[in-house]
Amino acid sequence: MKELYLQKETELNKCHGDRKKLQRELDEMKSQFVVADLKSENELRLKELKAQEEISSLQQLVQDTIEESTILKAELERMKEENNKLWQENREFRDHVQQQPIESTSLAPQQMLSHVKKTLRKLGGDSTGSVIANNFSQPESIDENSKSKSGKKDYAQEDAEVLRSIVVQLQEEMEALKEKLRETDDKLRNQESSALTNAIAHENGTRNDDISINKSTSIDINTISCDACLQFEKQLQESLAKSAEDQNTINAMQKAIAASREDLQKEAALRKDLEDQWQERREAHKTEVQKLREQVKSNEEQLLELQQKFLDTKEEVMRQLQRVRDERERVNKQLETLQADNDFLSGRYLASSEEIESQEINLPNTVEELQELILQQQNDLIQARVSSEFERKKCVTSLDEIQILRDQLEKSNNERLAYKKKMQTDNKSWQDRLSEHLVTIQKYETAKSTLERKETELNRQISKFRVEIIELQDTIEKLTKMNTDYKTKIKILQDDLATSEQVQKDFVKLSQNLQMSLEKLRKSDTEVRWQEDEDVDNCPTCSTYFTVTVRKIHCRHCGHIYCEKCLTKTVPSGPRKKIVRVCDICHTLLKPNTAPYFSQEPLPAN
Repeated sequence: MKELYLQKETELNKCHGDRKKLQRELDEMKSQFVVADLKSENELRLKELKAQEEISSLQQLVQDTIEESTILKAELERMKEENNKLWQENREFRDHVQQQPIESTSLAPQQMLSHVKKTLRKLGGDSTGSVIANNFSQPESIDENSKSKSGKKDYAQEDAEVLRSIVVQLQEEMEALKEKLRETDDKLRNQESSALTNAIAHENGTRNDDISINKSTSIDINTISCDACLQFEKQLQESLAKSAEDQNTINAMQKAIAASREDLQKEAALRKDLEDQWQERREAHKTEVQKLREQVKSNEEQLLELQQKFLDTKEEVMRQLQRVRDERERVNKQLETLQADNDFLSGRYLASSEEIESQEINLPNTVEELQELILQQQNDLIQARVSSEFERKKCVTSLDEIQILRDQLEKSNNERLAYKKKMQTDNKSWQDRLSEHLVTIQKYETAKSTLERKETELNRQISKFRVEIIELQDTIEKLTKMNTDYKTKIKILQDDLATSEQVQKDFVKLSQNLQMSLEKLRKSDTEVRWQEDEDVDNCPTCSTYFTVTVRKIHCRHCGHIYCEKCLTKTVPSGPRKKIVRVCDICHTLLKPNTAPYFSQEPLPAN
């Protein structure tokens, strides 16, 4: 019985040892799981923060790139508008140059005006007006001119001689210029001759005198005009060449702008795709992180439940152990008492059968001693019978207790096996979760390395795009500078063209005015210079009708009648230097050192 009890106690101690070992393993696994959970949570938090920072930095870079692309697009649009405007201005300038009148290109340049001014300074009186008129009149015959002027006054003969000398000089210059301008003059000769014929028919249809001198002068003027035409044509060719070069540059710039725009569109599409991908991955990472947080929270709750359950189980086991210890002490005490009773009842202190058998039989000698011996034997028999019955009952009780202990031991073993199995299941579950966490961490590491590679690639592309943007900005600056230079050149050419047109228009007006003045001077040679008030009703300059308020005033040199507004010039007259009013033509003739009435610039000093 005692050996059985000791065996059961040994098994119980062994079970306690196994339970403590399993408890230590469980605590170690829990600590490992807690450490792994904390480590994975920290790593996930760090990765999430880093991913957020990377996403924010990439978004900032994408935003900067989009802003730069927007600025470049606006700059490209502005450059395109400026190029279109420049192209339109160039087109208008080219059309204007091609459509300008041929008459304006066939006029005398500034050299002819300077030559006429010098002639004005050399000549005096009416002869100067004749020279000016003859220099700008259309072709007529020299013979008829000499015949028509043979009966005129002496100053007309002097005028003819001066004209002949000028014609000779101009013919010599013409011969020198003809050799240089013959090739280009043939192309313009027909148009110029037709324009000059129309002008002659319109202005001097009734005049046939002074043909030879004026013809030579006209040829000289045409020759000098051809020189001016060559210069203008050369400038036009240069302008067209520059325009073609500008057009090529603009086409190249437009191609570069189109390529840059395509690159920017591709970059914008790539940026948009990357943003969409990053947004999708961000949402996926957020969802996954949220799931992991929920899972970690659930695991923490389960861990807390397991810890609470473990504490409850531990307390229950400790209570059971304490109860078992108390019961064992009580059982030990009962066992000692029962052992003492057993020893007494089993006749441990009585003589054994061998001792009784080996004892000597000393029968009593008397009946009283015999009766006493019988009573003693009877008492020993009763004690033996009681001891035997007690042992039998004790054996039955021990068997029952042994059965109860066996049932308790089997139940304890079953509980231990179930608890061990449960702990193994929990351990396996935690190991599976730990493996899942490790796999998740490995996935995050892989995703991190992939993101780092993509970030490196994006940084490289961003650097490349920034270099391209800088190059495009430099190109745009160069093209803007070239555009500004071309605009300045075109503006200068337009100003030169406008100035040339204005000068040519001034020459046309001057030619007409001089021809009209020549006609008037020719008429004045055949009539009295002084005009009567009754013969003139309108001012010859401004055509103002004379009334009571608009008085008729005579020029003190030629005698013609003008209004007060047109007769503003004055000159000193006579030895007393009396100031008198003269017309513009007479003022030009009487003041050779002043600028002519048809010029706005002062005469150059000789």
